[in-house]
Amino acid sequence: AAISVGFDSWVRGERIVLGASGLIGKLETDTRFNGEDDYTVWLVGIDFFIPLLPSVHLKGEGFIGQALGDFRGGIGQSINPSFGREIESIGGFAELFWQATDKFGIGVGGAIDNPELSDLDPGMRASNWVAYVATRYQIDENFRTGIDVMFWNTEYVDGEDGDTYRFNYFIEMSF
Repeated sequence: AAISVGFDSWVRGERIVLGASGLIGKLETDTRFNGEDDYTVWLVGIDFFIPLLPSVHLKGEGFIGQALGDFRGGIGQSINPSFGREIESIGGFAELFWQATDKFGIGVGGAIDNPELSDLDPGMRASNWVAYVATRYQIDENFRTGIDVMFWNTEYVDGEDGDTYRFNYFIEMSF
């Protein structure tokens, strides 16, 4: 379930939007882990879009929940097989975006996904964070392209951090 509310901002013609969401569900595994095969999935989230200037906005979201691997939370980890219980996680992202022209925009942002350490075994992923620059170019009404440059850090329980740079190029068609 999700709900949002929008209201006029100080930027003419732009609205501030605040939202909240949540879900609850069940996850059943084919294999029992520490005697368990039924798990509870839950999530509470907030999101926002705030115009700061006519061509600049701030947007983001935050979440807390458990067994969120199917929703890209918990760094893809839903349950700990040795404990036989759900992995809790908290995280979110924020992005500052400048629409420089009618066709071109650039944003900077960051995101984090931080599972509960007490739910993890050695070697499991303990934290992911990313910092990025994103460009967007509107080719025409239906086509958009862009390049994203990211620095990605993954921390492991009792292990070495993993760092990488990632470069994405995409073409998007809307219809």
